[in-house]
Amino acid sequence: MAITPDGWFDWMERGPGPAEKVYSVRNSAKMFLPHSMVGSLNGWYSRLFDMSKNPDGTFTDNAAASVHGSVLLTGKAIQHYPIFASCWASGSGYPNCNGVAFEHESVYSRIGGTLQPDESKGFTAEQVATDIRIIRDLAAFRNWPEIRRPRNDRDTGAQLYEHNECKSLWGSDPTACPSSRVPWNEILALLGAAPAFELEEDDIMPVPWIDCQAPNGKPYRSYIIVAGRKVHVASKAQEDAFKAAGYIGDRKRLSLAELKAIPSAPGTPEPDA
Repeated sequence: MAITPDGWFDWMERGPGPAEKVYSVRNSAKMFLPHSMVGSLNGWYSRLFDMSKNPDGTFTDNAAASVHGSVLLTGKAIQHYPIFASCWASGSGYPNCNGVAFEHESVYSRIGGTLQPDESKGFTAEQVATDIRIIRDLAAFRNWPEIRRPRNDRDTGAQLYEHNECKSLWGSDPTACPSSRVPWNEILALLGAAPAFELEEDDIMPVPWIDCQAPNGKPYRSYIIVAGRKVHVASKAQEDAFKAAGYIGDRKRLSLAELKAIPSAPGTPEPDA
């Protein structure tokens, strides 16, 4: 069991958020929406656990926030609400009542002499691995027939969206979140799903089969290169899916050394492993 009947991931730490900060309607949990904290877990907690209210009894702008969970830079996940809770994460009713939202810690860089959240840095490999696990668990729990991103800005039939996409699709307030930090092409490649609609040609080097001599009788492996990282194509079905998605073109021949010099996506074995 990966998700309990009452909506908790059984492998995550629990850090329950305030009970008041959810809608009364039950979440359908048919989408996954990653967010960026624009900072650290402590900074995000200063909002999640803030109970400040206005004179009329509504939560202040800082306090009016909740999310299903948090993914740290290390990949550790902390769940704040069960997936059936409708959190105040994605800016409007539909995504809040139909999507499971997780915040992600930011990478820090020295900017102007001080360490600051660097939103130009994507998710860490550990965060990507955790998101893969979340998505697979949700897909199994909710019986998704396939896992995919929207093909265009009018497509509401997918399961993987970003916070900023909720504005054009469901009328959410405008936001930069998650600031292009989500490496969708890598995530979808690892899931064996179709590519993201915003896929750029320069992000892909089609490699249907790497003809490199592996030592000690080890078998050859098949890879594609996505956003500068090699991704193992583990089965004929996965290869066919990549071909249908346009990832795979003419055969490319690399030496073992050349292939090993290309960084690996999380979970990708080396050709001589």
